Amino acid sequence: MITRLMVLALCAMSAFGMAACLAAPEDADIAAPEPTEIPRGPFTEEEVSEIRQAALERINFDRDVEGLPPLEWDEDAAEVGDLFCAVSLRDGTVGHYTLEGLSPLDRWGLYGGGPYVAENACAWAWSGPNVSWTRRGVLHLLDEFQDLMLAERPPNDGHRRTILDPHLTHVGIGLALSGNQLRYVQEYTARYVELDEVPLESTSREQLAYSGRVLDPSRYRLDYILVYHKDPPEPLTVAECAARMSYELPSDHRVLRPVIGEGMYYQSDGGRGEFTYDPDTGDFEATVRWYNGSGWYGILCLLAPTHAGRGQGQFSGTWSLVQVS
Repeated sequence: MITRLMVLALCAMSAFGMAACLAAPEDADIAAPEPTEIPRGPFTEEEVSEIRQAALERINFDRDVEGLPPLEWDEDAAEVGDLFCAVSLRDGTVGHYTLEGLSPLDRWGLYGGGPYVAENACAWAWSGPNVSWTRRGVLHLLDEFQDLMLAERPPNDGHRRTILDPHLTHVGIGLALSGNQLRYVQEYTARYVELDEVPLESTSREQLAYSGRVLDPSRYRLDYILVYHKDPPEPLTVAECAARMSYELPSDHRVLRPVIGEGMYYQSDGGRGEFTYDPDTGDFEATVRWYNGSGWYGILCLLAPTHAGRGQGQFSGTWSLVQVS
């Protein structure tokens, strides 16, 4: 029997749910090195660029219908998305995770991080003969994915909420296809902050000078810096990847607060804050301590509109990953 399979994997920004979860082959192989080329089927890179441009236009059309500003193209996000699609296609996985156990936040952080990222991941498979891919056929399939995501209803509407998130500014499209399978991801980013260089590795004895600047401090401010800790990822099987149809931030975290004026103290602990922030220039600087010893640490800037009340309208603005030994 010939079957047609479509899978959507749920992104996680601030709320999480479950998308359709499919059985996958039991395969415990560990991921091989990343591919050096992205499988494009019969298409040239120029034709793939045209397909991705059409996907971007569809996303921006859907945002415009809801009165939201268009997203700009993010080449870094597209590169990360392409690599993930190629790995997923090669390994036969669906969802957000690799056989190495890497989530979208892990993969983005290992690439270098910077802006916050949110991922919608889609997969298509056909059990019959190889497909004679055409540009029109691929675009029709990507439109089907988009229609399915926009048709979601709360509380399981993570794809839809990501597409229509007013705080996202850019998107990159990842695409890989073989004879009878296709992988497609939308890698959304929020580019509000310019970070100074963050190393990918550190030791538990060291501290990190974490600094940067909010690009438009007249419109947005830095409310908090969140530091997350988790154990290094462990390898997954194909079935385990398929079962993880959503992802989220680690639960173990610490909150760094802006330093407040002389004679003022935070009521919760009597402290005065852990990082400096200049609301006029947007410059900030913090000392990040690896509070739980070795492991993987993620650092996130939590932003808000400048004139919003404290705790209102907050959104994720950065993501950096540091592997601490």
